[in-house]
Amino acid sequence: MEPYKFRGIAENGVVSLPEEYANKFVEVTVREIKPRHSRKRDLLSPIEIDTKNWKWDREEANERR
Repeated sequence: MEPYKFRGIAENGVVSLPEEYANKFVEVTVREIKPRHSRKRDLLSPIEIDTKNWKWDREEANERR
């Protein structure tokens, strides 16, 4: 028998199984699913960095090691 994978929400410690498993012996493994970002745009949104007080040493930046 192949494993059957489904997602459910535990309500008061109870997870409902699909009807086809009613009155059968089953083995259950539980793991928590972390929510993912729903939109790619949230992950790749632009940011602004104020660089006007940054100091650059051109010679040091051009050195090759």
